[in-house]
Amino acid sequence: MEHIDFVEVDRRATGERLQRLRKYNIHLHRYVCHELHPYKKHWNCDGTDCEECEADDFEEEDINQSDLARVMNVGTSQIANWENGKSVPSIENLIFYCRICKIEKIEDLIVLK
Repeated sequence: MEHIDFVEVDRRATGERLQRLRKYNIHLHRYVCHELHPYKKHWNCDGTDCEECEADDFEEEDINQSDLARVMNVGTSQIANWENGKSVPSIENLIFYCRICKIEKIEDLIVLK
């Protein structure tokens, strides 16, 4: 039988990747904007044409950890711990991240040692 080595998640690098997604991933921005403000004009958006939003629409206002936590149904400190490399999201939360960020493989979200 083939020997398979155990791999570990590089928490720091994965956290940095999650932080960049929160700041720059247009799909995540659209999703959070739509979920938190479906009927309210926000980020130069009327909530009807989310696919038309451009990255430039978000320059002035980033998604903060609190907004992301509300959408993911976790505490703000949990988002901070993930982004600071203190912990790693559960598999369910990693899959959710992949879906809302339009990342096809979980391996593209996490960094292994």
